[in-house]
Amino acid sequence: MSLLTVLLLGTSCTTARSNVSTTKSNLEELPPDVTVTDSEVPLAGGSENLIGSWKSACLIPDEKSDYAEQHYFVFYANRTTIHTRETFYKKSCTGSSDTSINNYSYTIPSAGQINLTDLVTGQTLYDIYQLQTGSLLFGHGFRNTLPYPATAGSSDSDRMSNLNQYIVYSKVE
Repeated sequence: MSLLTVLLLGTSCTTARSNVSTTKSNLEELPPDVTVTDSEVPLAGGSENLIGSWKSACLIPDEKSDYAEQHYFVFYANRTTIHTRETFYKKSCTGSSDTSINNYSYTIPSAGQINLTDLVTGQTLYDIYQLQTGSLLFGHGFRNTLPYPATAGSSDSDRMSNLNQYIVYSKVE
């Protein structure tokens, strides 16, 4: 198994060549023990509905693309989350994939805002989110439309400003 470092949203993560069944088992693992100082504070604005497992559909950026991606988030009540991205070098989300896994802590500064802090690098993505019945949207992520938003999420004043309608997460029951 070859390992390489990739860049995702300005944070480093480890990528391993694996198959889909291995990736799905990663979603069931608990995150590493972390200390989050404000874990007893209630989550803001109904954001307790974030807790649980979420996954996107198989995403192909355009008909000329020779790859597909599928994304997963698992949010825990202890204010940690795991993001998994599977990249497939074909037009379907089956078989072998490159799998990137990021461990984050998260805070909800106000309803509709989320800060994701990478537990390895310490970098924070200042994002937005929207919960709808059974679905979850963020501002970050690749899209199949241009232009990309003017904001990049590098600080609170540069917080993502537009919801990404391309990567739609569905609640996994």
